Amino acid sequence: MSIGIGPFEMVLFIVIAALGAGLIRDWMKERRRQPDDAAREALLAELEQLRRRVEALETIVTDGREDLRRRFSDLERSRF
Repeated sequence: MSIGIGPFEMVLFIVIAALGAGLIRDWMKERRRQPDDAAREALLAELEQLRRRVEALETIVTDGREDLRRRFSDLERSRF
C-alpha cells in the first residue's frame, strides 16, 4: 500500500511549512526584543522623576506640622 502525494498536497505542505516557520521566527524575534537606548533612557528618566515625586509626597505626609494641620482641620470640620 503506497500513499501517493500529489502536486496539490505538496504545494499545500510547503505553504503551511513556510507560514509556520515565519510565525515561529517572528515569535522568537519578539521575545528577544529589547527597548532601544533612547526608549530605555526615557523610561529611566521618568522613573527617577517619579521616585523624586514619591519622596516629596512621603515628606509631606510624614511631616509633623502637616499632621497637626490636618488634625486641626478635622476638628474644625467636626464642629460644624
